[in-house]
Amino acid sequence: MRKVLALTLLGSIALLIACNRSKASYRSSAEVATAMTQETEGRRFDRAIQIGQEWLSSHPDDSVHYHQSARLLFLRASIDRDPRHKRELLERASDYFEKSVRAEPHDPITVLNAALGFEGIANLSFDNDRCGYYVKAGAALKRMEPLLVGNEYVLKNGQTIAVAPLRTEHDRRRSKLSDEMEKARCR
Repeated sequence: MRKVLALTLLGSIALLIACNRSKASYRSSAEVATAMTQETEGRRFDRAIQIGQEWLSSHPDDSVHYHQSARLLFLRASIDRDPRHKRELLERASDYFEKSVRAEPHDPITVLNAALGFEGIANLSFDNDRCGYYVKAGAALKRMEPLLVGNEYVLKNGQTIAVAPLRTEHDRRRSKLSDEMEKARCR
């Protein structure tokens, strides 16, 4: 549990940095990320998710908050004891990871984060759901491949990133995913 919470908090800090790139007028993306992080730190996950959903209802192209909301739904599912509610939370998290990729389909970091999210959901899900999420992770990694051509990639905000570390992580993830799918007896 501590590891999941620590990963979510680290992800939230990264999102705060990312959100500071764009300034909105009222209730900026950075302010929303801060509020969501504060609610998460106070273990008020449902409130943090609600803040993200409110923001996304008027900012449907905000991949950062789809990702942050998906991570919070995943975290909430990881502590839920009701199997039915846990499955619902994981489905919603999956939906938000998909929306983050639709909002930023040409951003290799967004696509990689979604692949990692689907993999995490698969690992947390019930046996009969697991393979479907592994397939989504594989599809995200496949989608990432054309984005890994060349030495550098320019993000939407103009920031240039090196492709080599992403390519290395992509290859490592594909190998790990293949092993996990084999263990889960996915076809």
